[in-house]
Amino acid sequence: MKYRPDITKIIQLTGHNGSIYHLLDRVHSPYFISMGGDGWIVQWKKDGSDENGTLLATVDGKIFSGCFTAEAQLLAIGDFAGDVYWLDMKDNRIIRRVRQHTGSVYDLKFKDPYIYSAGADGYLVKWSVETLMPLESIRLSTQALRSIFVDENSDTLYIGSSDGNIYVVDSRNLTLISTIPGVHKSSVFSVMKLEDEYLISGGRDALLVKSSLINPDKTVAVNAHWYTINKIVRIPQTRLLITASRDKSFRIWNADDLSLVSHTDMQKSGHINSVNSILVFDGYDSFATAGDDRSVIIWKMNPVSE
Repeated sequence: MKYRPDITKIIQLTGHNGSIYHLLDRVHSPYFISMGGDGWIVQWKKDGSDENGTLLATVDGKIFSGCFTAEAQLLAIGDFAGDVYWLDMKDNRIIRRVRQHTGSVYDLKFKDPYIYSAGADGYLVKWSVETLMPLESIRLSTQALRSIFVDENSDTLYIGSSDGNIYVVDSRNLTLISTIPGVHKSSVFSVMKLEDEYLISGGRDALLVKSSLINPDKTVAVNAHWYTINKIVRIPQTRLLITASRDKSFRIWNADDLSLVSHTDMQKSGHINSVNSILVFDGYDSFATAGDDRSVIIWKMNPVSE
């Protein structure tokens, strides 16, 4: 399915008392979750029919990351201080808190049957979903690890680092497969795989980079934003990417040539501060953004025929 770049604002959701750093989908449900600097875990309706969120739980620290297990019965939460919290979604109760990292837990991802965390200490940690405890770890960098991409078609993780590198890791035993050096000039805040050949990444240098895993000469980089790219997501079943930036905007790109398709900022009813996270919903024609202005905005993108 193709999409026009005409985007309609459905609703702006407020209530958080701090910056919102992470949005998380409750797949196969009408709800999604926001988390941020106030330590709140808040649930909202995806269709924007209710302006009031439900506070599920709170933690002591600023929340930077989170992910569900496959059954969505457990929510792992990473905070500023290095703690990983485990929230039992059946009764919205924190059942364990473990400080494994030295410094912030910047990303958490689930790859059955484990959860992986990336920290400011340069460590990638594998966690047991059964015991809710760390199993093993590997230090990939002397600088922070900022992002994890799980390749669902292989046993591979792609890790974006503040040293500008992307590390390729075997998820089974946390061994380093290879290093893709100097993809960015500084921190890689978001990385994702596009088909089998390409990685898409963005970071502090505001570059959107399409790196070929087969032929480095095919790598393309564009000056995508004025400031940091915080998040990149793909709209499923399309050739479109969305980037969120500290420059208060989100932009839509053609994944094939990284040409700009659409731009939305505060002048177009967007966020008035940094846009930190994006979440595309199940139906693909709507998505949410969130940022430092403590709000979530739900947007609709109109489909067109082939």
